Amino acid sequence: MGCVGPRRAPAAQGGGIVTTLKDVARAAGVDVSTVSRALSGDPRVAAATRERIAARAAALSYRPNEAARRLRAGATRTVWFLAGGLDNPIECEPVLRGVERLAAAGYDGLMAVHRGDPAIEQRLLSHLERGVADGAILIPGFSGTHPQVESLVRRQFPLVFLDRHPAGFPAPTVTTDNAAAVRALIAAGEAAGVARWVTFLKDGNAVARLRQETAESVLAARGRPWLRAAAVTAAFVAEGTVGLLGESDAEIAASPWIAGVPPERRVAVLFDRWQASVLPAAVARVARQDFAAMADRAVDRVLGMLAGERWTVATDRIPLRGIEALVG
Repeated sequence: MGCVGPRRAPAAQGGGIVTTLKDVARAAGVDVSTVSRALSGDPRVAAATRERIAARAAALSYRPNEAARRLRAGATRTVWFLAGGLDNPIECEPVLRGVERLAAAGYDGLMAVHRGDPAIEQRLLSHLERGVADGAILIPGFSGTHPQVESLVRRQFPLVFLDRHPAGFPAPTVTTDNAAAVRALIAAGEAAGVARWVTFLKDGNAVARLRQETAESVLAARGRPWLRAAAVTAAFVAEGTVGLLGESDAEIAASPWIAGVPPERRVAVLFDRWQASVLPAAVARVARQDFAAMADRAVDRVLGMLAGERWTVATDRIPLRGIEALVG
């Protein structure tokens, strides 16, 4: 499912040809560099010349290229959101929320999409290294590290990782309190009568690893039988209520042994979304992450860095909005 944000009325567009510095220079009878200096108030340009150039610029309805001016000055007043796309709540909701928050602070929020392709992601990170934005909020698609990320972190570039940070070194991060979320999901499943558990939490990134480690620790402490999905046998799920703990209903539904667990014996406890048409279950519970609060905190941290606050690698863990009962 895509993501639709608040719509605004389009700004009025003027017709005709855009006036450039060359046009003003031609009308004023001077060169382009003189026009540029005069319009920026450079005292090396005679006052009479500055006035004549300003009058010609006004007559031609000249508007300076604000983006180019900011880039030359070393400040773009933009913050990038680097994300895989807008088909996932963890990418869609924080980006839309963050853009609104940045606009209120006088910054433009721009989205750069890597589509999960490491080569595209690396190229976009290279642009950040070259100063195309004042700051960035990154929702990484990689599980390892990029040299560009390490370079940005070493330079203390104003950036925050959202949801997960890169492996191998600390970086400013805002994420869900994933350990608490897993404990809450397991408690919800046990309240629904789960007798044994299957976990579908991958080791592909820091968030997934933390979720898996927490699940294993909690289930072991409670003495509950459990297996990772890849190790499940038909015998393990042959009887009793089976708890299905994971992130993707489609991934669980594709398991080769799931047909041996009829829907009336399934308790699905998932992060963010569940569809009965994909994974029928007697009970379904979903952990609702607070993406708005995550976006707010990430934007606050980037704006704080831009305002000169101390750059730190601390991780902010945002509590869940709650566990939602979807069925059963």
